Amino acid sequence: MTFPHNQLLILSVNQAGSHFHNHLKFFTTERRDIHLNPPGHPNYSPFTLHVDYGELEKKSENGKLSPAQRQWWELKAQYADTVLLFKTGKFYEMFHDDADVGVSVLGFVYMKGTSAHAGFPESAYGVMVSRLVDAGYKVARVEQTETPDALKERKKRTVGKKPQVVCREVCGIVTKGTRTFCYLDDDSCFNTNGDRNGRCRGASTGPLVVIKEILLNDGNNILDMDVDRKTPVEDDGGAKAVCEYGITVVDAITGTVTLGQFADDVLRSRMCTLIASYEPSEVSSLLKMIVIPMAFNVFFLITTQSNSSINA
Repeated sequence: MTFPHNQLLILSVNQAGSHFHNHLKFFTTERRDIHLNPPGHPNYSPFTLHVDYGELEKKSENGKLSPAQRQWWELKAQYADTVLLFKTGKFYEMFHDDADVGVSVLGFVYMKGTSAHAGFPESAYGVMVSRLVDAGYKVARVEQTETPDALKERKKRTVGKKPQVVCREVCGIVTKGTRTFCYLDDDSCFNTNGDRNGRCRGASTGPLVVIKEILLNDGNNILDMDVDRKTPVEDDGGAKAVCEYGITVVDAITGTVTLGQFADDVLRSRMCTLIASYEPSEVSSLLKMIVIPMAFNVFFLITTQSNSSINA
């Protein structure tokens, strides 16, 4: 049997870097956030994406997007830094750059076609999410929140253009610091012997630590200056304080939230002690720079005006 050239193209398996999404300007060389801010702009947010539907339709097969394809891009615009597990029937599908992650991290093979596509059955959700999170990815579970019968009823009630695809919504986001090990997750690590601290091996079970830093100027808080203060602020150890921290420690597994506030010296001694004590699996902050010990290594956490995270 022979096929026309265009059908042979569709039936072939493209290699990484040669798929449809790799040739979209708004997704690669001309990337912007949902407010059209480019990378490097002080208000740029890497968490969102401006989707150029004109370019998408122009470069898509048949010159248009299917309702499900448009639905995926609408979700990706809001969760640009997240791997979307897109529920279709009894499978979780991964498209475009998310499929690249599935191939490189999970060992999947691209499905045939010019668009990157991979997936796995819903029964493997826990294992796959565990591997993605341990590799440092943020994962969103996109579920069908409407049945085909409910879609038919919605069509009957809708005046004007009729909906063509069942509703799908992000029903959960998992990171290293927010794993709860619910019934969907892979909790096999708890059935094995833990380490010397009683934590399970092979899993990130440390808490999420959120940090806010305010720099002090000559002992006075530059954002909340006390005009009556005559002496420099000192931390509990007597050293001159150069900054003040507000911290939140969230243990998602036990549902425990701890709040704290303290002044710190130029070496950030108390902050380093806190990080070493809690051994967080994820740190989120608005800091310009902080040195923190994690797993006996030192990381320089350099962030911007947007929330940034570092995974252990």
